Amino acid sequence: MTYPSALREVLDRNLGDLGLFQKAKKYQVYALWPHLVGDLALNAFPRRIDGDVLYVATSSSVWSQELTFMAPGILTKVNNALGGEHFREIRFSEHLWRSTHKDEPGFARRIRSRGARPDKRTRSGEDRDIEAVLASLRTTMRRRVAALKADGYQACHQCGYLFPKNKVECPICKAVREFYGYNRAIAMLEQRPDLTDQAVCLSLHLSNEWLVQRARSELESRWISLIRSRLSQSTRKVRKSVELSEFVAKLASLRSGKMAHELSEREIENILGARLAAILKGSD
Repeated sequence: MTYPSALREVLDRNLGDLGLFQKAKKYQVYALWPHLVGDLALNAFPRRIDGDVLYVATSSSVWSQELTFMAPGILTKVNNALGGEHFREIRFSEHLWRSTHKDEPGFARRIRSRGARPDKRTRSGEDRDIEAVLASLRTTMRRRVAALKADGYQACHQCGYLFPKNKVECPICKAVREFYGYNRAIAMLEQRPDLTDQAVCLSLHLSNEWLVQRARSELESRWISLIRSRLSQSTRKVRKSVELSEFVAKLASLRSGKMAHELSEREIENILGARLAAILKGSD
C-alpha cells in the first residue's frame, strides 16, 4: 500500500530535482541576517547574491573594513544557519549602501526593517549629544513662540511666521509677493520699455508703483553697463552694431515712456546725451 507523502517532502524533492532548493535556501539569509549578526544589522545588510558570493552593504568604509576582518566568523554563522556551504565568500562595500534600495527585494527590506530597528543603546555618544541639543532647542523655541503670542504676536496662516498684530500683512509673505512683482515688472519692461509705471502696475495688478520704479532703475543700470562695455571696444564694427543701437533705443524708451522712433532728435539728445544720440542717429 502506498501512503501519501507529506507536502514538505514533495516540495523538497521537486525543488531538489530542479536545482532550485539550494538557490531558495540562499535567500533565507535576508530573514536570518538580523538574528545572526545582532546590532551589526544597523550598519550592514545583505544587498545582493551572486552565485556563492554574498554582497553586504555597509553604512561607511570604516564598517566595511571592520566587518571584513570579521568575515570568516560571519560566513560560518550564515552557512551553519542555512544548513550547508551555500556561500564561499562575503564581500562588504559602503557603495552598495549609498545606492538606492529600489533594487533590493521587497521581502528583504521588510525583514531588515523589522529585524534591525534602531536601539538607543547602540547610538554613539555624539548622536546622543546632538539629540539632546535638538531637544533643548525645540523646548526653547516652543517657549519663545508662547512668549511672543502672549505679547500679541500672531501666526501667518500661509507660512506660520509670527508677526505683531498691528501689521496688516505678514512681513515674509509681503517680501515674497513684492519680490515676485518686482521680477515680473522687469520682465515686462524688457519687452515694453515705453510703458509708464501706471500701465505696468495696471497690467500686473501691482499696488505699489515703487516696485516698477525699482525695476526701471535696475534695467537702466544693466543697459548702461552693457552700452559702456560695447563702446569701450575700439572697432568701428562693434560701435555700429545693431545690438548696440537696439539697447540705446530701449534706454531712450525706458527714460521717456515713448518708443524711440516717436522721439525727435532734440528729445533723444536731451534724454541720452550727444554721444548716445549719435549712435541712435547713425543706425537710421
